[in-house]
Amino acid sequence: MTIKQSNRGQTHFDFLIGFSVFIVAVMLVFASAPQLIAPFSESDAADPLRADRVATDLAESTFVDTPSSTQINTTAATAFFDEPDDVHTTVGLDTRTPLNISVVSTESGEPLSSNGVEYTFGEPVPERAGQVSVTQRVLQVDDESYWLSVRVW
Repeated sequence: MTIKQSNRGQTHFDFLIGFSVFIVAVMLVFASAPQLIAPFSESDAADPLRADRVATDLAESTFVDTPSSTQINTTAATAFFDEPDDVHTTVGLDTRTPLNISVVSTESGEPLSSNGVEYTFGEPVPERAGQVSVTQRVLQVDDESYWLSVRVW
C-alpha cells in the first residue's frame, strides 16, 4: 500500500490571508456589539421626544377644545392638574419617569391657577439632574399668554 504525499506545505500567503480574515471577523463582532445591546440598556440622557410628545398632546388635545385653538379650556386643565395621581397615565409615561409640567404667565412667570388648583405638576428639576429636555408651547387664557412647559429628565 502506497501513500501519496504532497510536497506542498502551508505557504506564508495562506497563513496571512487566513489570519487577516480572522482579525476582520473579530473586529466586526466587537464593532457591532454596542448596537446589539443598545435597545436593552438604560440611558441617563434626556429624551426630547418624550417631552415634545407630552407638550403637543396637552396643548393640542387635553387643554383645548379644538386642535387648532390655543385657548385653554380651564375646566379640562383644572381636572388634569386636580388629579396628580393620574397625570403619568394621562400623558402616557411610566410613573418612574421624572416629569415636571407647568403653565406660567409669559409676563410675570407666575403659575396659572383656577378654582384653587395651581397648574403645576411634579417636583422642581433637581440641580444635579444631568440632562433635562424642555419643551414649551404658548397657550392663552382670556387673551393672556401662558407658557406650557414640560420637563423630562
